[in-house]
Amino acid sequence: MATLLDLKQRIRSVENIGKITRAMQLVAAAKLTRAQSRAHGVRPYTDELDRVLTAWQVEAALESLPDASRELIILRKYEELTFPEIARRLGKSEDACRMAFSRAMAALTIAMGGTR
Repeated sequence: MATLLDLKQRIRSVENIGKITRAMQLVAAAKLTRAQSRAHGVRPYTDELDRVLTAWQVEAALESLPDASRELIILRKYEELTFPEIARRLGKSEDACRMAFSRAMAALTIAMGGTR
């Protein structure tokens, strides 16, 4: 049978374990806050890296397309021409340009690893 002294020591031991656990939780919370702060600080760099990598993917995919498809995408997306302007420049009908552009974008999506 445990004596009164043994019981008091066990209670103190449990209290000490509780204090240690709370201290460990505070340390973990501080480390988490610090890590989140660092991660937030590098976010602009990772966003820029994602943008550059995507641009390289698009460029590589564009290079894999036929010249006519590449030209349509460049005129529409990069030079921001309207379909009537593209049709005049290429000497084709507006509907033909729209249809060819749609096909070119589908081919670009597939070339970038997407699905149609």
